Amino acid sequence: MHLPNKPYFPSLFLTRLVFIPVCKIKVALQLSQEDWIREFNIEKPDLQDRNLVFYARGPNASSTAVEIAHRLGYKRSRHYTGGWEDYCQKTGLPLKKSQDKGFVNYYPNNFDQYFL
Repeated sequence: MHLPNKPYFPSLFLTRLVFIPVCKIKVALQLSQEDWIREFNIEKPDLQDRNLVFYARGPNASSTAVEIAHRLGYKRSRHYTGGWEDYCQKTGLPLKKSQDKGFVNYYPNNFDQYFL
C-alpha cells in the first residue's frame, strides 16, 4: 500500500497497489470486504497476508502504518524501511516529484465518510 501525502505515483512494477494516506489507514483496514472492494476495486488483504507491504516516500509514514496494521490484526504485514527514495537510489530509478501544487482527491468515492 502506498501512503501518499502528495500525488506522486511510483507504481511502475506494482500490480496490486492501493493508495491510502497514513491518516486513513486505520479506518481503511476496518472496512468490510464489500466496502473495501467498492472503494479500492481490489480484494481486501487477509489478516494473515504477508504480501501487505506499506511504503511511502520515506520511512516514517510506512512504519506508522505497519504499526497500525499490526494492532488491527495484520500481524504479518510489513513495510519497506527505506521508503521510495531509498528504493530509487538503490535501483537507479528516477524519483519524480509531482508538478501539481494542490490537493488531489485520490478516491473516486466518498471515502471521507468513513474517516472520523
